[in-house]
Amino acid sequence: MRRTTVLAAILATTSAACGPAGRDVPADTNRAAVGDTAAVAGGPLTERGVLTLMSALNGAEIGAAKGVMSRIGDPTVRRYAQAMVADHGAMDSAVKALPLNDTPLPVPPAQFITMHAASSHLSAVLGAMPAGPALDRAYVASQVADHSQAMDSLRHWRGAVRDGGLRTALDGALAKVQEHLDEARAIQSALGGGVDSAGSPRPVPQLRPAEIFQAPAQLDQQRPDTATARSQRQVRPDTTRRDSARATGVRRP
Repeated sequence: MRRTTVLAAILATTSAACGPAGRDVPADTNRAAVGDTAAVAGGPLTERGVLTLMSALNGAEIGAAKGVMSRIGDPTVRRYAQAMVADHGAMDSAVKALPLNDTPLPVPPAQFITMHAASSHLSAVLGAMPAGPALDRAYVASQVADHSQAMDSLRHWRGAVRDGGLRTALDGALAKVQEHLDEARAIQSALGGGVDSAGSPRPVPQLRPAEIFQAPAQLDQQRPDTATARSQRQVRPDTTRRDSARATGVRRP
């Protein structure tokens, strides 16, 4: 299994300001969270759109935890996954209860597509791993990456939005996500993903944002069957040159 990672911060792509219900949120400049390949530009990201992305973030964490729960062997990691389901479920309920949700959102933010692709890719990566210590470490590593990147986006949104209820929800999310991040880092260190006895960094499965934050079409191009077909095309004999040599009687080296 190749070393992969995931993700979970969202690219925000606009700036300026408009009316209260449809107020735009300035662009998220957190390049580290989205990599250089996340190019799903769309319309302005409004405060209502931020709610949609917060809910998607919660859903991604719940889905990742449920996807590995039955195969996790370490009891501490299992309890962490269970907490992700409970905590992000509660956070999502709080987000959906905000009056701002009554504002129509005809089309989800373009960033929602990127987040969905990232979540699906992570689920596929972890889903293909057998139960064992490697899966435990990979899941925890993904949680460190996800929650670190989520903190960046949540901070950005908190500083940009004006709706009081949304600000309160973001404050609560920031506190809870920081708690999750601290716990994930502690578990990662305990599992051997921090430093060795000499204090040197020990490698752990890493999530590479450049692999994750791509449009679905780009992710499709990285499917194993597509990669295999491309490899086969590269090594296919040059029959055109050989046939031409037979026709002319010229032997080519």
